[in-house]
Amino acid sequence: MSYALFLDLLASWWGLCSAVFFSVGVLRLTDESVKIMASSFYDGGEQLAVELMQQKVDFQFGAAFLFLSFFVQLVTKLLPNLQFNIPNEQYWLALAVGLALAAVPIVVCIPLIARKRKAAEAIARAYNK
Repeated sequence: MSYALFLDLLASWWGLCSAVFFSVGVLRLTDESVKIMASSFYDGGEQLAVELMQQKVDFQFGAAFLFLSFFVQLVTKLLPNLQFNIPNEQYWLALAVGLALAAVPIVVCIPLIARKRKAAEAIARAYNK
């Protein structure tokens, strides 16, 4: 396996995770939230503001991982001579290591995402006071 292929696989995992983050904002929208948004025609629509602010946070992290994915793929294309050989019997180990390396920044970001979502909720709730 070459360094370029390893980095390309790493970037692919980050790309997959960025797609998940882009989807998370919509997936967190609960039926109760939809009911509140639908019935808040005559007031300020506080729940709508909260959901949109939190979705914005999810999109920001998704965009960051998407950028990282494209950046790593660009590096692999610009530096194609990054080569190292992995025996075929260790191919799956290298694949697992690549997945683990891709997961590290995502796992590290989970508490940060939770804090930013809480802050976004507080900001949105303050809009209606």
